[in-house]
Amino acid sequence: MRKEILLKEVSRIATEMGDKEKGLYKHGQIVTPPVTESVLHATSEVIQDQLLEQPAIQVPHFGTFKVSFREGQENKKLRNPQTGETYFADTEDKYSIKFKAAKKIGESFNEAKKSKK
Repeated sequence: MRKEILLKEVSRIATEMGDKEKGLYKHGQIVTPPVTESVLHATSEVIQDQLLEQPAIQVPHFGTFKVSFREGQENKKLRNPQTGETYFADTEDKYSIKFKAAKKIGESFNEAKKSKK
Protein backbone atom coordinates (compact mmCIF):
# COMPACT_ATOMS: atom_id res chain seq x y z
CA MET A 1 0.00 0.00 0.00
CA ARG A 2 1.34 3.40 -0.91
CA LYS A 3 2.07 5.86 1.89
CA GLU A 4 -0.54 8.39 0.73
CA ILE A 5 -3.29 5.77 0.63
CA LEU A 6 -2.36 4.44 4.06
CA LEU A 7 -2.39 7.90 5.63
CA LYS A 8 -5.68 8.80 3.94
CA GLU A 9 -7.38 5.58 5.08
CA VAL A 10 -6.11 5.79 8.67
CA SER A 11 -7.22 9.44 8.81
CA ARG A 12 -10.68 8.58 7.49
CA ILE A 13 -11.18 5.68 9.87
CA ALA A 14 -9.84 7.61 12.87
CA THR A 15 -12.20 10.50 12.12
CA GLU A 16 -15.17 8.14 11.74
CA MET A 17 -14.30 6.48 15.06
CA GLY A 18 -15.05 9.73 16.86
CA ASP A 19 -17.85 8.55 19.12
CA LYS A 20 -18.69 10.86 22.01
CA GLU A 21 -20.48 8.07 23.87
CA LYS A 22 -17.33 5.97 23.86
CA GLY A 23 -15.10 8.94 24.66
CA LEU A 24 -13.02 8.64 21.50
CA TYR A 25 -11.81 11.90 19.98
CA LYS A 26 -13.77 13.87 22.56
CA HIS A 27 -13.06 17.18 20.90
CA GLY A 28 -14.67 16.22 17.59
CA GLN A 29 -11.54 16.99 15.59
CA ILE A 30 -11.00 15.70 12.08
CA VAL A 31 -7.85 13.61 11.84
CA THR A 32 -5.97 14.75 8.73
CA PRO A 33 -3.31 12.76 6.84
CA PRO A 34 -0.49 15.04 8.11
CA VAL A 35 -1.64 14.51 11.71
CA THR A 36 -1.86 10.76 11.05
CA GLU A 37 1.67 10.73 9.64
CA SER A 38 2.99 12.59 12.68
CA VAL A 39 1.28 10.15 15.05
CA LEU A 40 2.61 7.11 13.15
CA HIS A 41 6.17 8.50 13.15
CA ALA A 42 5.97 9.36 16.85
CA THR A 43 4.58 5.90 17.66
CA SER A 44 7.39 4.24 15.71
CA GLU A 45 10.02 6.26 17.56
CA VAL A 46 8.51 5.53 20.98
CA ILE A 47 8.36 1.79 20.24
CA GLN A 48 11.97 1.74 19.06
CA ASP A 49 13.18 3.76 22.07
CA GLN A 50 11.29 1.53 24.50
CA LEU A 51 12.65 -1.65 22.90
CA LEU A 52 16.16 -0.36 23.58
CA GLU A 53 15.22 -0.26 27.28
CA GLN A 54 13.13 -3.44 27.67
CA PRO A 55 12.75 -6.78 25.84
CA ALA A 56 9.05 -6.45 24.91
CA ILE A 57 6.30 -3.86 24.57
CA GLN A 58 2.59 -4.57 24.50
CA VAL A 59 0.46 -2.01 22.65
CA PRO A 60 -3.15 -2.49 23.81
CA HIS A 61 -5.59 -3.50 21.06
CA PHE A 62 -2.70 -3.74 18.57
CA GLY A 63 -0.07 -6.32 19.50
CA THR A 64 3.28 -7.08 21.07
CA PHE A 65 6.75 -6.12 19.85
CA LYS A 66 9.67 -8.26 21.08
CA VAL A 67 13.41 -8.02 20.68
CA SER A 68 14.97 -11.12 19.19
CA PHE A 69 18.67 -12.00 19.06
CA ARG A 70 20.40 -14.38 16.67
CA GLU A 71 24.01 -15.34 17.27
CA GLY A 72 26.40 -15.22 14.38
CA GLN A 73 27.65 -18.49 12.93
CA GLU A 74 31.01 -19.45 11.53
CA ASN A 75 31.21 -21.10 8.15
CA LYS A 76 27.43 -21.17 7.65
CA LYS A 77 26.15 -22.65 4.41
CA LEU A 78 24.30 -19.96 2.43
CA ARG A 79 22.58 -19.91 -0.95
CA ASN A 80 22.24 -17.15 -3.55
CA PRO A 81 18.53 -17.29 -4.53
CA GLN A 82 19.14 -15.70 -7.95
CA THR A 83 21.84 -18.07 -9.11
CA GLY A 84 21.24 -21.06 -6.83
CA GLU A 85 24.94 -21.04 -5.96
CA THR A 86 25.80 -22.29 -2.48
CA TYR A 87 28.72 -20.92 -0.51
CA PHE A 88 30.02 -20.71 3.04
CA ALA A 89 30.43 -17.49 5.03
CA ASP A 90 30.55 -16.20 8.58
CA THR A 91 27.41 -14.41 9.80
CA GLU A 92 27.28 -11.64 12.42
CA ASP A 93 25.21 -11.38 15.58
CA LYS A 94 21.89 -9.73 14.81
CA TYR A 95 19.07 -8.13 16.77
CA SER A 96 15.63 -7.89 15.21
CA ILE A 97 12.11 -6.92 16.21
CA LYS A 98 9.30 -9.45 16.07
CA PHE A 99 5.62 -8.53 16.13
CA LYS A 100 2.60 -10.58 17.16
CA ALA A 101 -0.82 -9.09 16.47
CA ALA A 102 -3.36 -8.87 19.28
CA LYS A 103 -5.85 -11.72 19.41
CA LYS A 104 -8.77 -9.51 18.37
CA ILE A 105 -6.91 -8.23 15.28
CA GLY A 106 -5.94 -11.77 14.29
CA GLU A 107 -9.49 -13.05 14.68
CA SER A 108 -11.11 -10.17 12.78
CA PHE A 109 -8.53 -10.49 9.99
CA ASN A 110 -9.18 -14.20 9.74
CA GLU A 111 -12.95 -13.64 9.51
CA ALA A 112 -12.53 -10.91 6.88
CA LYS A 113 -10.24 -13.12 4.81
CA LYS A 114 -12.67 -16.06 5.00
CA SER A 115 -15.60 -13.88 3.92
CA LYS A 116 -13.71 -12.69 0.81
CA LYS A 117 -13.30 -16.22 -0.53
